[in-house]
Amino acid sequence: MADDVGSDEAGTGAEPVLDPPARERVSRAVTALISAREQGIRYAETRLNSLALVSGGFIAAGIALLSLGLNNPGDIVRPALLGAAMTLFGLAGALLLAYARSTNPRYPFIDRNAAVKQARWKWFYWDALPSAKKFATFGLFGKLGQKEREAEVQAVDEQWPQFRETMLHRLRDEDQNLEEDLRQLYTLHINERYKNAYLSNVRTILQKGLAVLLAVTVLVGAVAFGVGALTDKGIQGSATGRLPGGVRYEQHWRETSVREGEVTLSLVISIINTTSDVQRFFGLIARDRAGYELPIVTSPIALIVDPHASAETTLRVNVPHSYAAKIAVFDPK
Repeated sequence: MADDVGSDEAGTGAEPVLDPPARERVSRAVTALISAREQGIRYAETRLNSLALVSGGFIAAGIALLSLGLNNPGDIVRPALLGAAMTLFGLAGALLLAYARSTNPRYPFIDRNAAVKQARWKWFYWDALPSAKKFATFGLFGKLGQKEREAEVQAVDEQWPQFRETMLHRLRDEDQNLEEDLRQLYTLHINERYKNAYLSNVRTILQKGLAVLLAVTVLVGAVAFGVGALTDKGIQGSATGRLPGGVRYEQHWRETSVREGEVTLSLVISIINTTSDVQRFFGLIARDRAGYELPIVTSPIALIVDPHASAETTLRVNVPHSYAAKIAVFDPK
């Protein structure tokens, strides 16, 4: 049976008009394909959302590594920790940027100059509503004023008769209805192509980013270890200070041995007494650069300094390795 040939009212040119049985079969097939393509799009969006969530984990890991690096200034792995943290931040930023661009992109089928855009009337709200811009008139943060609310309510009432008339007229025309379903299937194919292309890009960014992370960590760590092996003179430091009442002190220390996570320091401290009283000192308090006391137990001392005189003593101080590089001063007490 030959199909009659008619003209499509939507303006897409002459199209074959199917007989009722054939039209029904095609309509069922198109409906099934629309459902399948929607599932494919949802799958790609789910994968994109999952990869975007990974970026949050990278940011958290970067913060943790950054904190470890900053709080261990003397540790040989500090450069590797800081390099890994910066790489994780960069990778997370790249993933979020790619994800943001995949969210509601400028598809070609929504361009006002596209023939498909001009012909659509049922599936997409921009085309189905007589004036879509009169709805969702809120600002950037979703605030809808009273006047805007009243205008939207009025638009609902005003646009309903035209919407009803258009839908009833065209939905009754089986050929037009099928043609519109085919347009929807076509745009869904384009949409799915976009989603999968974005998904491939995000996956590539993740894979290359992890490779860069590994390379940066290994390379920076190796360089830091090599430089440290060539230049490391052990833990050492010096400090000067003044106590209330006119007593000054000078000190310097250096590492003499390391074993079982503990560093032994040789500390030389000189105390200059410019007062007229005898000064007695019985211990030391180790402090960091911020002035906070470190949990380091030093051996008792018994240093007596005569008026207008000075005294010097040498001590051996055992310090946990994790605190040794943080010492800024040993305050006499």
